Amino acid sequence: MGEENQIWICLAHVTANQDTESVLESGKKAYVNVLGYAINPLDFEIQIKNALDEMGLILLSIEDEEPFSVRISEWEVNDMILEKAKEVEQTKNIRFTTFHAYSE
Repeated sequence: MGEENQIWICLAHVTANQDTESVLESGKKAYVNVLGYAINPLDFEIQIKNALDEMGLILLSIEDEEPFSVRISEWEVNDMILEKAKEVEQTKNIRFTTFHAYSE
């Protein structure tokens, strides 16, 4: 039996792409929760990179990547994340929560 698609979640660390227009100001970085529908962690990461690229962002790192079913069985998640998970379930597209930007 092979792997099946499921909802995944992670915390992504991103920065603005200096070569394109971005949703972040130049020189800023941000952390954001990301949810997506993928078959495995590599598939999820590829989808994240593609979605960020469309937003003028570059993925720096991923933390706490796991199936959403594992996350909700071990932790309490806020309403925004639950809503984004419902959107992913319906659309099968990547969803981001609030970008928490900072300057270094």
